[in-house]
Amino acid sequence: MNGLEVNRGLATRYVCELGEDVLRKKAKEVKKIDRKIIELLDDMANTLYEKDGIGLAAPQVGILKRVVVIDIGEGLIELINPVITRQEGEQIYMEGCLSYPGHFGNVKRPAKLTLRAFNREGQELEYEAEGLLAVVFCHELDHLEGTMFIDRVIGEIYTAEQLKAMSDAEEGEATLEEVTSDKVTSGEVTSDKVTSGVADEGEVASGEADEGKAASGEATSGEVGAGGTGANGAIAKEVGGGRAI
Repeated sequence: MNGLEVNRGLATRYVCELGEDVLRKKAKEVKKIDRKIIELLDDMANTLYEKDGIGLAAPQVGILKRVVVIDIGEGLIELINPVITRQEGEQIYMEGCLSYPGHFGNVKRPAKLTLRAFNREGQELEYEAEGLLAVVFCHELDHLEGTMFIDRVIGEIYTAEQLKAMSDAEEGEATLEEVTSDKVTSGEVTSDKVTSGVADEGEVASGEADEGKAASGEATSGEVGAGGTGANGAIAKEVGGGRAI
């Protein structure tokens, strides 16, 4: 690993899923980088690797703090109070999410951006990002505002099985009409149809290790992702080869 080394023996945290109230709340600025924030960063990194994701925001583990961890395969990036200061161009990327496992959709994001954030030592850093990293920055910062990728999807939301069938269709094994005629029910999901979950705002905001857990069991990991950019604006290039954001 080229970035920060993470102790895989440290704790992991429950990943909240679509429908849990905490995912629709705005995260609060970190005022002090104390022991709880360091533990949160460590636990989030371990959770990210356990779930085989490429990005995770604190609200996804039930903590309403502006903290994000990212690793797109180039080393761990830790962000505290991140802010996008510049963006340009646009790209459409097939995104998934650890908080909505097994579902994917095309989202328009900036092609390039500049982001500033603090690290665990309290140093302010600036990042220049494009391509996948720019997508992940935007996706995770959306989580800090209570926004999920389904709120920005262009067109349908697809299951991993549908994406695989669509990829096969590109290779001439089936027609696009055949594999998309039976639309996934979740493709009709919109932000105003999502019901509130079980998280209590007062508990979640306090930052205790066990807070923000739902009554349900452990979330399934985003084993099947859509890691490539959208092919023809609709189909991910490497269905199954990527990881959820």
